[in-house]
Amino acid sequence: MLVVRPDHPLATMRETGFAASLAYDHVGLSQNSSLYTLLEHAAAEAGLTRRLRIHVTAFDALCRMVDVGLGVGVVPRRVGNFFASALGLRLVGLTTPWAKRNLHIVVRDVASLPAPARLLLDHLVRVDAEFAVSAAG
Repeated sequence: MLVVRPDHPLATMRETGFAASLAYDHVGLSQNSSLYTLLEHAAAEAGLTRRLRIHVTAFDALCRMVDVGLGVGVVPRRVGNFFASALGLRLVGLTTPWAKRNLHIVVRDVASLPAPARLLLDHLVRVDAEFAVSAAG
């Protein structure tokens, strides 16, 4: 999701392509994050660059920087939902195909997981039925 201030020009849109966001300053995660790399590649594929005003280390900081007007940011839907509600930000869906990311949990043997790991796995699967759990090996 693209997270923007309510007074931002993109705030009235339900969804947009990532390239449209590149006309504006961005708040980005640190350069060693996978999302940073993904967004840099997406901008390059569009023949554009991101104008990064600031790098932050976490999504909460990213949303707070958006809130104070430093730019727009890209966050996972759940993060966006939480901070949009808490800070009064607006969310704009991204129509670009890479915006729907599939995450997988891979374990060697579910039955042999230590109790804390098994509790975490059970919780994640219960919270999000879309999690795919695969046994490696």
